[in-house]
Amino acid sequence: MEIAGIEQDTYILNILINSFCQSSHLRFALSTLARMVKAGHKPDMFTFTPLLRAFFLQKKSSDALAFLENMKAMGCKPNVVAYNTAFSGLFDNKMIPQVDVLLDQMDEEGCQPNAVTKSAIVSGFCKSGLTETAIRFLRILEEDEDNDEEVSVVLYSLIIDSLCQNKQLEEARELLDEMETKGIKPNVFTCNSVISCHCQHSRWDEALIVLRGMFEMKITPTATTYNILMDCIAPDASTYTSLISYYCKKRRLGRLVDAMQLFHEMSHQRDFAPNLVTYTILIQGCCKAGDADKALEFIEMSREITGDPFFYNVSLGCLFTAGKIDQALEMFELVEKMKMSNDIIYTTVINGLYKASRKDEAWDFFCSLLRKGVKLDVKVYNCIIHWLLNHKDLSEAKKLAEKMKEDGPAPNEDTYNIQIRGCLKSKFEAEVPALVKLMKADGFNPQINTFRLVLNMFKQGKLGQSFLDSFGKSKWD
Repeated sequence: MEIAGIEQDTYILNILINSFCQSSHLRFALSTLARMVKAGHKPDMFTFTPLLRAFFLQKKSSDALAFLENMKAMGCKPNVVAYNTAFSGLFDNKMIPQVDVLLDQMDEEGCQPNAVTKSAIVSGFCKSGLTETAIRFLRILEEDEDNDEEVSVVLYSLIIDSLCQNKQLEEARELLDEMETKGIKPNVFTCNSVISCHCQHSRWDEALIVLRGMFEMKITPTATTYNILMDCIAPDASTYTSLISYYCKKRRLGRLVDAMQLFHEMSHQRDFAPNLVTYTILIQGCCKAGDADKALEFIEMSREITGDPFFYNVSLGCLFTAGKIDQALEMFELVEKMKMSNDIIYTTVINGLYKASRKDEAWDFFCSLLRKGVKLDVKVYNCIIHWLLNHKDLSEAKKLAEKMKEDGPAPNEDTYNIQIRGCLKSKFEAEVPALVKLMKADGFNPQINTFRLVLNMFKQGKLGQSFLDSFGKSKWD
């Protein structure tokens, strides 16, 4: 800079120090600070704060604390921003015992903590798994008459969220009730944490009670609030069956009714509308519950929203399940125009067409993808081979398997097992020994479903001992 004729002042040197700190060149930043002092320029908080942060980022916490102490010797008394930076660094570097020391130092200097300080400390304790310590710190702060309600809401919310993440639902509810007793109005973040925790504990009725309480307190639920609830009430395949079973035993109506009610409440909110996640959850939930007509209504409602591949795959699967084949193909054309197609969507279309007994269209669809030069995943080929053998089209299945060997994608364990099971079910047993040999040569093994099928056919007298021996030992023996 001197060669270029640029005059160096505190402002310019601060920018240089900050740049060195952000690019992890702490040594150069300190060298610039030394030059700055030597040239008679007085460092300020804009000089020291980036350096302090850089010490912590490089895990030099002891050096950072010493540097904080040395700031006074250089004529710059640390302010609340510097202390906030130090608190964040201590928690990031897991130097929790030093937090109390720094708080005492801050008090001795007459530097009052602000909202950021309090939030950083509470958040740090919570993230460090010290929620009880965070609560004790909150109690100390509450003794301060200057503690304003807005800050209290943030601190309570941070602790309640931490309790919920640790599955301490009862403790979280106690704090929420305490807020109400003290006249501290929770925010939507607080309520969302408690609702989510109730859902994780399968306490859906209580989650809905919290939602009703939000309306009473005039807290406007967000899209996230409704999505949390609907994800529990109309969940995906992994939880839907158990939820339906639970309420059937209780002689209650399906929880899908509650999901509809929530959806309608959400639709009438001024500040937001149901989003893509909302519709995807409901469409999937309706399909799993066997209510295809209601799922189709949601698909129609979501027309104005641009979907993503997952949304369109769920919707296509639902349309095929409902027997709306032409409507599904129209949606696929739309997906193609938007260039959102992927191997999962191709597999859904192929499966849908075959299940609808439109096997010629499924085959033509697959061939059209190859003609377009679309690089298909092995799952798509496996899907086609499965259906070809299911329809006893051994010749085409063998051609396709050969094509995979020649042009890719390379066959995987599923490819061979699908062929073996397909040949056995379609009475092409003579093809199986050669397939087993190829499979083992490629380093793959029979899957448990394949072994079960072979053993069942052996027990029924449909396969001989020599056939069973050709499979050899397996990890399932």
